[in-house]
Amino acid sequence: MAINTGVNITKLVGFISLAPNPGVDMTKLVAFISLADPNVAPPIWGTFSLSNGFLGFPYSQSWDMPTAALTVTYTLQSGSLPPGLSLAALTGNQAKLFGVPTLVGTYSFTLRATNSFGFADQPFTVTISSGSAGGGSFISIG
Repeated sequence: MAINTGVNITKLVGFISLAPNPGVDMTKLVAFISLADPNVAPPIWGTFSLSNGFLGFPYSQSWDMPTAALTVTYTLQSGSLPPGLSLAALTGNQAKLFGVPTLVGTYSFTLRATNSFGFADQPFTVTISSGSAGGGSFISIG
């Protein structure tokens, strides 16, 4: 049985006819099925790292969590972002770290992804160095 996208099911009843072996007396059969609902998934960080940056050059690193239920919010749980960079929510399950780094150094911090079904923390380290800049990127997790 196929269920169309966008249909909400609060109760699903199904019947099946079983032909037991001769001599088997069956008076009652109860069966349960669990349907995976993609709209009830907590955030799960994938395996990736944030790009390093360069002093005085624009930095932008985006990611999403396509398998998590909408809407995921992202917060700085511990540590500190490189000075000049900010964490921003985009749409749905997307976020980005962006700005112009103002201080050379290595910065370790933990980001928390939260939705109505739970949260997940992920540690990151970003090094800001002097030199020439590279481009930003987008990461899809899941």
